[in-house]
Amino acid sequence: KQEEAVNEVKKQVSALEAEVEKYKKTSEDAEFRYNELYNEMNVLRADLTEAQSNYERELALHATARTELRNAREQAEKEIRLRQTAEQETSKLKSELDMQKSLLDVEKS
Repeated sequence: KQEEAVNEVKKQVSALEAEVEKYKKTSEDAEFRYNELYNEMNVLRADLTEAQSNYERELALHATARTELRNAREQAEKEIRLRQTAEQETSKLKSELDMQKSLLDVEKS
C-alpha cells in the first residue's frame, strides 16, 4: 500500500514536472516572440522617424518654392507696371515731340 502511494506521488511529481517544462517552453516562446516584436517595432520606429524627416524636408522645400514663386510673381507685376509707365511716358514724349515738330513746321512756313 505504501508502495502504491509512493508510486502515485511519483506520478504526480512527473506530471507536475512535465507541466513545469510545458510552461517553461511556453514562457520561452512568448519571450522569443516578444523580442521579435520589439525588434520589429524598433525597425518601424526608425522608418517612421525617417518618413517624418522626409515629410518635413519636403514641406520646407514646398514652402520655399511657394515663396520663390510669389516673389517672382511680384517681381513680374512690378516689371509690368514699370513697362506700362515707361510706355506711357514714351507715348507722352512722342506726342510732345510731334507737337514741337508741328510748331516748328508752322514757324518755318
